[in-house]
Amino acid sequence: YPVHVIHNGIDTSKFFNISSDFREAHGLENKFLLLGVATAWDEIKGLSDYIKLADELGNDYKVILVGLTKKQKDNLPKNIFGIERTNSIEELVKIYSAADLYVNFSYCENYPGVNLESIACGTPVLTYDSGGSPESALNGIVIHKGDIKAAIKEIKLYRNNHKDKPEIFINREEIDKSETVKQYLQLC
Repeated sequence: YPVHVIHNGIDTSKFFNISSDFREAHGLENKFLLLGVATAWDEIKGLSDYIKLADELGNDYKVILVGLTKKQKDNLPKNIFGIERTNSIEELVKIYSAADLYVNFSYCENYPGVNLESIACGTPVLTYDSGGSPESALNGIVIHKGDIKAAIKEIKLYRNNHKDKPEIFINREEIDKSETVKQYLQLC
C-alpha cells in the first residue's frame, strides 16, 4: 500500500510573531526567556527537567511554564515563572513572541504543535530527541532525552551567538492546517 505522510498543521493566521509587552508586564526585561507550554504537566512532559534546568542556570535566565494547575504553580521554585492554563490564543502568542527559546523536554511526543506554534511566532526550539519532536522543531536544536548539561550548553551557546533574536524563515504554508487539510482531501 502506498504511504503518505501528512504532518499536523496549526492556524498560522493566529500564530505569528507580534510585538509583545509580556516581558514588561512581568518584570522580565533583562532575562533570557526559556518557554515550555503543555496542556498538562507531569514527568512525561519533563516537568522535573525544567526545574533542574532553572536550578542550574543563573539569574540572567528565566524558565516560563504555561499550562500548570494552581497547585503546580504554587509549588514551583521561585526561579520558574508559572502560568496556569489559558484558553486565550492571543495570550499564548504574546508569550511565544516574547520568549527567546522554546524548550520541549517531553519524553513522549508524536508531532507536537507547540513546536510549530513557537516557530510561527518567531521563537526557535530546543527539544529532546523524542518521537516527532525533532521533526517539528524545523531545524531547531536537538539533544538527548534527559541531558540537562547538554541543554545548558546549547542554551548558552545559542544566547552567545544570538544577541538579538534571529528571524526564522519558514514556509508558513508548510505548517498551516488549511494546507494540510488540502493534502488529506487530495488523497480522497
